Amino acid sequence: MGFDAGELDRKNSMIEYILTLGLTGPERAALNIAGEFGIDVHDGETRLELAAEGDGTLILSEGALTDADEAVREAAETHGRPCLHIDLISIAAFGAARRIAAWLRDHNIGIIHITGPDGGPELHKAAADVLATALRLEHVDAAMPGALSLFRGDHSSARMPVTIPRSVHQAVEILTKKLNFNERTRIANMSDSQLPAFAASMERYFMNEFRLWTGNEELAASCGRMDEDKDPSVVILEALREKLRSTNILRVVK
Repeated sequence: MGFDAGELDRKNSMIEYILTLGLTGPERAALNIAGEFGIDVHDGETRLELAAEGDGTLILSEGALTDADEAVREAAETHGRPCLHIDLISIAAFGAARRIAAWLRDHNIGIIHITGPDGGPELHKAAADVLATALRLEHVDAAMPGALSLFRGDHSSARMPVTIPRSVHQAVEILTKKLNFNERTRIANMSDSQLPAFAASMERYFMNEFRLWTGNEELAASCGRMDEDKDPSVVILEALREKLRSTNILRVVK
């Protein structure tokens, strides 16, 4: 039921192989994520070699790159391969995941080289969390074909009248009316682990339609009263899921 890493079909995966030596924190995180998502892993002699072999190189760090990592970036660029550096200190986790997912799509990355400086245990965990979220974002369309199109910023939704909610309850009522049956059923079946990635994919909608994070302090305060430790978008989706489940919309849509 629902959509998680264990259910992701390899035929629906953009990533075919992960290239990594598995020596540093980000590289070990890449190995963990490969196992979780069922993606094959290839290694090599050096990071420079892998940078040349992959469709693109992703470098994860906490702070500036080392000279060795700069050499990896130069090697990738020399061979005409895109290289993305994500500093996990300077960008929030959801933002980092969205940027990685967009980079994967924009450059059609099928074989990805993942590396970065060793860092500490915090870097390994942060890198693993961001990679997992990025791959889940990449698979939202594959897991829910045709669903939730109104959240993707298309022009049809922009022409609809905007009702700005001032509370979580009002936001849930608006979403319930706008979603079709299939969309409501899919959200009702989402697990706790799926909601954060899905919430990240809906942030543009919440910003544009609900003015969340852009002036709607009443809605933000309402989310905080429900759970001040969670992202407001997650709070709204959890409340929506609870309402949908209370109406017995639990059948999985094929």
